[in-house]
Amino acid sequence: TRAHSLYLLDASGALNDGLLASALGAADPLVAEQAIRIARARLSVSPALIPAVAALADHDDSQVRFAAALALGDLDGAERVAPLHGALMAAPGDPWTRSAV
Repeated sequence: TRAHSLYLLDASGALNDGLLASALGAADPLVAEQAIRIARARLSVSPALIPAVAALADHDDSQVRFAAALALGDLDGAERVAPLHGALMAAPGDPWTRSAV
C-alpha cells in the first residue's frame, strides 16, 4: 500500500520532503496519518512541512487529528497554537485529541 511505501522510502533514505508533502495531502486517512508520523521527526529540520501537518489538525479522521496534534505539540512557537486549537474544536469530546493537545 502507499502507507507502507512511505516507510520503505524513508528507511532507504529516498523519501524527500516533496514526496512526504504529497503524502500529507493524500485523501486516504491512513496515508496521511503515516505521513504525519514520518514528518514528525523532520519538522525541526524541514519547517516547510509544518503547514501541511497543521492543515491536518482538524481532519475528520480522529487518528489523523491525533497524529497531527502530537507532531505539532513537539514544536516550540506560535505556529502550533491555532492548529492545536482547531484540533480541539473539531472534536471537543474526543479524549484522544484532548490528550494529544
